[in-house]
Amino acid sequence: MASLAADAVSLFRTWWQQDRIRSSPREGKLLRLAPGAILCVDGNTIEVLSREVIETTGGSILRYHCCGDKSHSELWVSVSQVPSAVWCCGGAEQRLVADEIEVWSVGGKDRNL
Repeated sequence: MASLAADAVSLFRTWWQQDRIRSSPREGKLLRLAPGAILCVDGNTIEVLSREVIETTGGSILRYHCCGDKSHSELWVSVSQVPSAVWCCGGAEQRLVADEIEVWSVGGKDRNL
């Protein structure tokens, strides 16, 4: 029993000392989007069609393929200490912060916020 308790303490200590990405609730919503999510980006309402995780040397990037009123677009969200987003639409790229993206539903099982 003492060995089990010691293992649990060791596991907790290891977890506590690891670097973890800390993000605001708004940034967290961008990381949890699923197909079917509805967003408003730069005044355009878009729906997330698919989600893809891309591993890079600088960390992970989430690429969301989206469809809106105007055309298809992509939203790239970096998973790093300072999350950022890039919206690609019509050949143009626009850097965004989480506050510039309005999430109306996260998609998937949880359709309502």
